[in-house]
Amino acid sequence: MVNEWRAWPEYARDRHTLSVHEAAHLVVGLVTSSWQEDRRAVVYDTDDGAGGQVEPAVPGPPPTRTLEEALAPVAVPIHPQLQYLATLRAATYLAGYAAEARLHGFADQVSGPPSAINGSEDARCARIWLRFAWPDERIRPMWRAWTMADALTKDHWAWIRRVAAVIAAHGECDTATAQTLCCKAISDSGFCRVWHRASGVGVPPERGTSGRGHPHRGTVPPISSGGRRD
Repeated sequence: MVNEWRAWPEYARDRHTLSVHEAAHLVVGLVTSSWQEDRRAVVYDTDDGAGGQVEPAVPGPPPTRTLEEALAPVAVPIHPQLQYLATLRAATYLAGYAAEARLHGFADQVSGPPSAINGSEDARCARIWLRFAWPDERIRPMWRAWTMADALTKDHWAWIRRVAAVIAAHGECDTATAQTLCCKAISDSGFCRVWHRASGVGVPPERGTSGRGHPHRGTVPPISSGGRRD
């Protein structure tokens, strides 16, 4: 088994890999109702490979607060619902690397979040969300989020690959296009779990919410892969 905290196989983080990475962010964000507005995943060429990010489909004013400021410790009860929401958000940030592991054939050898991604912006943002809900824990919440990200990318792999193909060909894919591609992914694989933001799925149904009206709306930065893990 790959040592989950240290080892990460080497491969070219080229346009193909980054398209899958960003597609996973976009799809998992739809599945978990993480997006409060339309988004688009973009990739671009860099001197040392490729980069990309998920950003608002329609540019708006910059966030008034950083993610750290928005999720600063506050005197609120730590409820299981909050912890579940934080895990969903963290899984959305980690989904890109979980998809890379699946693309390059070692997803089943990695049982937890590798230390190789610790310096990435994606992992940093995931940790911010998890610290908000688990202020006294560090390791177990990250493992939960990675496990969820891995499961979601596996369940929606056909959908992610279709979205990635659009990104690789055109440099971008928005949420509307990604939702259209979901039906085609079902016909490809015979299985795809479909969630819609309006349905309230993404949190337990007895307390369902699509995320609208969340106090941190508008403070989530673009999910960016950059060009390197370090």
